[in-house]
Amino acid sequence: MKIKTFLLMGLSLALLGSKAEADITSGLIAHWTFDETNGLAAADASGLGNNASLSNFPTDSSQWVPGVIGGALFFNGDTLNHDDYVLTDNPITFTNEQHQYTFSFWIKRMLPSRGTYPRVISPVTGGYSWWVLWGQGGGVGMSLNPLPSDSDPAVGQWIHYAVVADQDAKTYSVYSNTVAVLTDVADAQGPPGTVQWMIGHTEIPAQAGDFWIGALDDVRVYNRLLPASDVQELSNLAKITTPTNAPVFVQQPQGADRPAGCSWSMYGTANGDPAPLAYQWQKNGGNIDGATDVTLTLINLQLTDAGTYTLVASNAAGTATSQGAVLQVHPATPPAYEIGMIARWTFDETNGLAAADSSLCGGNGASLFNFQTSAAQWVPGVIGGALFFNSDISAHNDYVQTDGPLVFAEGAS
Repeated sequence: MKIKTFLLMGLSLALLGSKAEADITSGLIAHWTFDETNGLAAADASGLGNNASLSNFPTDSSQWVPGVIGGALFFNGDTLNHDDYVLTDNPITFTNEQHQYTFSFWIKRMLPSRGTYPRVISPVTGGYSWWVLWGQGGGVGMSLNPLPSDSDPAVGQWIHYAVVADQDAKTYSVYSNTVAVLTDVADAQGPPGTVQWMIGHTEIPAQAGDFWIGALDDVRVYNRLLPASDVQELSNLAKITTPTNAPVFVQQPQGADRPAGCSWSMYGTANGDPAPLAYQWQKNGGNIDGATDVTLTLINLQLTDAGTYTLVASNAAGTATSQGAVLQVHPATPPAYEIGMIARWTFDETNGLAAADSSLCGGNGASLFNFQTSAAQWVPGVIGGALFFNSDISAHNDYVQTDGPLVFAEGAS
């Protein structure tokens, strides 16, 4: 009887000893912690020297914000330009000939939501590569195969994702907060090759659409397929403790001078623990009834809407008030043909990949996709300039898309 007990104990110990331990270091090609706190450079913590540079970010270092693991990087806190991006200083070389990759990152989505496929990280291949992205209305995925429509990342909350791509098998899987939400989804992407990588922006720097608005933290690239145990270990790096951080605004609302009858939206977001935060909009120091979201949209502006707007964020640790956003409203006397016009694209730009809205109200800019980068698409028109579509007759894929949804006046049809 004692011998049997000894053998059973030995077998149990052998089984325990054979249990695989999590491994979050093997195959790590690049790791941007975004813990810098200042400057316009992001160091690679993998030890392979795949450092990156920040472009179009503020020069006051306000983009460096608290993250879920140390610091984080906030993209497009200036809601007017939407052109922030991080680009590796040199091409990244992958050593695994099996073309297997894992992308691990924390995201915190903020408003407004612009574009259709805001990028997280993609290779810069000279065209659109559609790699790791958020398909609005379809969640985070890879290429143009998004998640189910109920899987959009929540606004203002940190979420950990791991996208595991096996390009030899032409499939990928997605973990959200360690839960496998997609498994072996078909994907036709080819190997990226040895190229630079873009974070938080489309693969074409001049392209104004599909940019990330919000924060990214602890972005990692592996040259292997991480199993669920490794994904769990990466998520465990962010230990949730009893929060004590009062809100701090990372995105300030912006004022404007607008014509009467037009619309205007203001956004503000804050970091703080515990989350989610409670929000309250104020006008001239007084609460606005029902305005308790991070965005405030005023439709059909009247002269009485002019004033100073602030957003108050609060949690158990304290309260913070945003900077004042001054909204001025002036009388509008447009020509008869402009009454009721919500957008007008003249295509008079002559260069670039953006089309401005020149209507009375403005604000409905658009972005050009798949056009030539040589500006050959900007041609003489019947009124100023014009835009030529599909001059490359072999592709036929040029299109223009508004940067945000068009808002029609209530009752209009």
